[in-house]
Parts: sequence; structure tokens; C-alpha cells
Amino acid sequence: MDVHVNPIEGEFQEEVLRVFALEALEWIREIKVALLDLEGIPEAARAHILYESIRRNLTNLKGSAATVDLPSMGNLAFMLVPLLQHMQKDRGVATWDYSGPLQQGLGALSSVIHLLAMAETKGLVVGDLESITRGQADALQNAVTKARSTPPSAVERPESDRYLVETAKIIAALLPLKRTRSFTSAPIRKLAELVLRRVHAAQEIESSTLPAVALRHIMRELQDADERFLDEMRQRGAAIQKVLEEIKTDSISPTDYQSRIRTALREVAFLYPFIAAVDATEILEFLHGLETVLINMLYKQITVPTQHMEAVGTRLATLGVMAQEWVDVGRKEWADIEKIFTELMGDYFNPQAPVSSTIYRASR
Repeated sequence: MDVHVNPIEGEFQEEVLRVFALEALEWIREIKVALLDLEGIPEAARAHILYESIRRNLTNLKGSAATVDLPSMGNLAFMLVPLLQHMQKDRGVATWDYSGPLQQGLGALSSVIHLLAMAETKGLVVGDLESITRGQADALQNAVTKARSTPPSAVERPESDRYLVETAKIIAALLPLKRTRSFTSAPIRKLAELVLRRVHAAQEIESSTLPAVALRHIMRELQDADERFLDEMRQRGAAIQKVLEEIKTDSISPTDYQSRIRTALREVAFLYPFIAAVDATEILEFLHGLETVLINMLYKQITVPTQHMEAVGTRLATLGVMAQEWVDVGRKEWADIEKIFTELMGDYFNPQAPVSSTIYRASR
């Protein structure tokens, strides 16, 4: 009887997956850089180049995923193309209802690709990564459906949206806050530096100004990332903690044991984009360590001493508090930055003013 043998196996399969992971990480990096550039609403020619770069990288990712038998990952990349095309329809407009899901899908892809890159034996994790990616694709589809159910409406540009502020004045206003933060022993998040980086990314190369509405958009988006981070940490941290409690019982079957660990790995993978968005380094390092422990338990059948698991569980129980403290530190810094911008721009910068889903290019 003939036995079918997969031509891509063993060491060759590992090498193929390793090369794919490295290439995919680079494509993701280039996409993120291009999206950051697009947030500054560049001129039409530059925007066209950026959109084409993103589309090309997504196409490369989809095609390569298919060649290494990761169809769900390829499908997720393919789902992002229509979102990109919708954003490109009006060259001077960036629609958050679609760029939001695009960022969500990109974060999901980044998470699973990082997991693949980190795995010691990549062939063993392919099945689990496909399962994780299918769940993320379903979540993305729900976000896209919600976006499409709310048709965009024409928005009259208020006077404040046409107000331009000198970038040099923004930088000069933030520098004292940056210097003050560097000399304090209290916990800080260095948000002034983060805002400055976003300001530079949003500013066109030949321009010395930035619309006040773009600055409000930057602030609102960064603060929203804090709230999403906090919500996800609470929900998924509790789910991971529950798994660790369940796998400690002697009565759990080997099948259920593996299923629970896969659930925990899936929750960790979902958390990475939200943690990276707020630069919570300490939490990120802990999750990297937890992920390594779980992977060893699942794929190497390593038994972790009860005392060590208890310590992990105790640390995990504090993540919600750590996340809240991280957000609280940020709120104080955000308030200081808003005060600076209000003093600089007066009524033209109102942090409570609604930021429309459409950001218009200011007249030059």
C-alpha cells in the first residue's frame, strides 16, 4: 500500500516556516510604517505609493501563507485588502470606521506571526495558530460588518478643523514636560515623547504646520488605546487565570489539559497588540515568560512544579492592578499634555470636542 508523505516535512518544513515567519514580520513592519505615514494625510502621489506598498505586502503575506499550509492566516490577510481599498477611495480622507478594523486585523496577524517566530518547533504549533487565526478572522468580520452598517455621512468642516498650528510651537510646548518627567522618580510613561513621534509622522515633509483636528485625533486615539488595553487585560487576564486553576486538578484528562493550555495561549496572543499599543513593557515581558511556560507544557510535556505554577498564578492575579496603575499614570500625563495644548491653541484645541470619523486635509 502506498503511503502519502508530505514533501515538506522534518527539517525542511522547519526551515520553510522559519523563513516565512521572518519575511512575514518584515511585511508587517512595512505595513505599520506605511499606515503611520498615512495618518499624516500625505499628498495624493505619496498616499498612492503607501497604499500600493500595503496592498503588495498583504498580497505577499497571503500568497506565502498558502505555500506553507497556513490558509487561515492567508485568509485574514486577504480580508484586510477591501478595508484598505475603502480607505483609498477618497485620497484626502482616512475613515476610522475601516482603518480601525484594519489595525485590528493587522494586530492579529502580527500576534500569530510572532508566536510562529518564537516557537522552537514551528511545525508543532501550526495547527494551533490556524485555530487562533480563524477566531481572529471571525472577530474581524464582526467589526467589518458593524462598520458597513453605519454608512459614512457628509460632515461639514468646522472652523476649528481648518486651524493650523506651527509644529515648532507644539514641540517647544512639550519639551518642558519631557524634561520634567526625566528628573522625577515617580512612575512615568513618557507620553510627551509618544505624542511628538505621532506629530512628526502626521506632518507632511514640506509643511511646518499641523491641523488642530489632527492633533485632537492623535490624542483621542492614544487615550482610547489605554481604555481598550485596560478592558482586554481585565477580561483575558481573568480567562488565563481560570485556565491555570483548572489544569491544577488531578482529575483533568490529557485531552482537556491540552485544550485548556491552548485556550490560555490564544488569550495571550490576543493581548499582545493591546499591550504593545500602550508600551506596557513589564506586562509584555511577563506574558512572554508565561507563553514560554505554556508552550513547554503543551508541546514538550514538561511538568511545571506546583510551587512555580502558584507563583505564576499569583503574579497573573496582579496584572489587572498593574494595568490599572499603568492607565492611571497615563491619565495624569494626558491631563498635563491637554493643558499645554489648550494654553497653546485655546478653543481650537478642545479635548472634549468630538473627532469625526473623517479627517480632512487642511488647505495649504
